[in-house]
Amino acid sequence: MQDGTLAATMDATTESTARATSEAEAKPLPTATSAPSKPKQSKPAKRAAPKRDAFKPTPRDRLVFSLRPLMAGGADAIGDPSRAPLTPAEAIELLAQAVGVHGVTLTDDDLSPEAAIGIQLTKLRSDFKRAITKHKVKVAAITCDLAREGVFRDGALTSCDPEVRAYAVQKAMRALDLGAELGCKLMVFDLSREGADVMGSLDPSGARKWLHEALNFLCVYSKHKKYGFKFALRSQWPGVRRDRLWPTAAHHLVHIPALEHEDMVGVSFSFAAERAGGTTPHATLAQTIAEQRLYHVELDVRDGVSRDLFEAVRTLDDSNYEGFVHLDSGVMRTADAEGVAQGLANAMRQYLMLRAKARQWKGDPKIRGVKRSLNRTSKAYDPIERGFTVAGAETLLMRSFDTTKMREQALPFAQLEARGSEIIAG
Repeated sequence: MQDGTLAATMDATTESTARATSEAEAKPLPTATSAPSKPKQSKPAKRAAPKRDAFKPTPRDRLVFSLRPLMAGGADAIGDPSRAPLTPAEAIELLAQAVGVHGVTLTDDDLSPEAAIGIQLTKLRSDFKRAITKHKVKVAAITCDLAREGVFRDGALTSCDPEVRAYAVQKAMRALDLGAELGCKLMVFDLSREGADVMGSLDPSGARKWLHEALNFLCVYSKHKKYGFKFALRSQWPGVRRDRLWPTAAHHLVHIPALEHEDMVGVSFSFAAERAGGTTPHATLAQTIAEQRLYHVELDVRDGVSRDLFEAVRTLDDSNYEGFVHLDSGVMRTADAEGVAQGLANAMRQYLMLRAKARQWKGDPKIRGVKRSLNRTSKAYDPIERGFTVAGAETLLMRSFDTTKMREQALPFAQLEARGSEIIAG
């Protein structure tokens, strides 16, 4: 009896299971609208952020170019234009194609050409102001051109003719007015026309007095107008005059402290002019920085990377200079507009690469090790470092020096040069 009951129960269970299986097989699969429970999915991996191009310039790098070569259409000292010259506004449109440019430097005559008067002059300037506003290009510095006009044949601020000197100062005042209108705060003076074609025709002491009078006058004019200008005296290319006055930054550093408003006057350092003048550019640059007179820098990057240029960039970067860096890259006569813009971009990229190498040089372990070994300190030199005292002088006089050992001690300059060359060329 029990066996029959168990068998019947098992048969009923089997039949029920089979019926449920059959119904499940006949039931359609769930669709998207049936909202079945979804299995948990792992979050997709975050995409790595693209690496920033370390040599892509931005306006924060404060790199600027000169407006006049862009306007000239490829014209240079020995050749006519090789493409259509541009208006100042058109030159800004071209400059803006080189992404990352901070601004331009210009001369007063760029926006005051002799042929432009009245409505034409007003339109020329208004078009330029619209262009720099549109492309967010700053006017970094303005130069008063005191060389091109024939009236300046024997100089401008130091001409023997007092009427010419007065005209030169008037022209500079109007350049200040224009610069202030454009939001500029720096005027650069190129004194390359200040000199003499005949020895003895100009008294250098008298010329210095005339220059100081002009600069003092312009400083007070800027203060009176509340323009906030600084003035920078530029290093000069050799060969413009036979007898030039104040050709290098070092010359300017000597006579700036004699000015009544010396706090407003500094140096515009031209790498190419300093090198052509026979100085060691980075040493002169370091001296200008030490005197806190560096207001503007022009770097000639047309000849590619040189050790002199590298040292100048390294000196500049070590000083934490925050002013404008004017890149003199030249404008190729053989290039079209696109090629000109590419040349500007190449110049900025080259500067940033040099700056990166300068920072690599500074942080390189081998370089730092050599520098530490070269810059030794000793208590024996305390009398000198502390300044003169009678006791210190007597101590120094009593000291004996082993000059043989001093002469024979190896100095690791060769290792420094080798590692430096690797970094520059690497």
